[in-house]
Amino acid sequence: MSWASEIDVNASVWLPLIFSCVGGLTSLLLRPAFARFDQRLALSGRAWERIQDHRLEAYEALLQVADSLQTTVPTGQHDSGLVETKPICLRSIDDFVLWYDQVLQQINSTHNWVDRQTSQKLLFLRDYLQNLKIAVAQTDAKDLEKFAVYTKADQIDLSIEIREAAQSFFRKIDKRDLSYRGNGKYSFAITQKRLGETKLVEWMEKNDLLWKEDQPTPEITS
Repeated sequence: MSWASEIDVNASVWLPLIFSCVGGLTSLLLRPAFARFDQRLALSGRAWERIQDHRLEAYEALLQVADSLQTTVPTGQHDSGLVETKPICLRSIDDFVLWYDQVLQQINSTHNWVDRQTSQKLLFLRDYLQNLKIAVAQTDAKDLEKFAVYTKADQIDLSIEIREAAQSFFRKIDKRDLSYRGNGKYSFAITQKRLGETKLVEWMEKNDLLWKEDQPTPEITS
């Protein structure tokens, strides 16, 4: 047997053993790194599921808010042959107080789980509702129905805005987007401008109901 043949034989015997040892050593050294990687993947998956669960709950709550804003009841009056309606939340003072507290709780518990643009819309809605409460507190019970009809358009517009924001989320729900940043708010100037364009502020201006900083905040009394 030539020396070349001996080398081939020895190589065929030792090379598999060498590769096996190197593979085993590499696996042993990298096992902790692979374990940490697997753990991070598992934690990431669980964290994403929890984030998405919170977001789903938040946007489902927004749909409920939108529904409550646009739900109306007949007033018993007719306008140009059509039945006149008013927001159900302004059916009575007691109904309004219960509705107001519930909606504010939903806004405060959800706006940190939605995207920034939706959060801005929600916090504007909160500003609107706080002014609505001031107006209700100063409106005579006999004028509440007239006030409700007058401001109904605002609530329908806000309902559409909130509903569209929620539907936008559900249309892209399959996208793993971690860039959401809630807790957004319009600037004071934008908030003032938007409020100034509402029927609510128009009513308050006509009836001298705008709250002034040197006065105590009006409270609702049954």
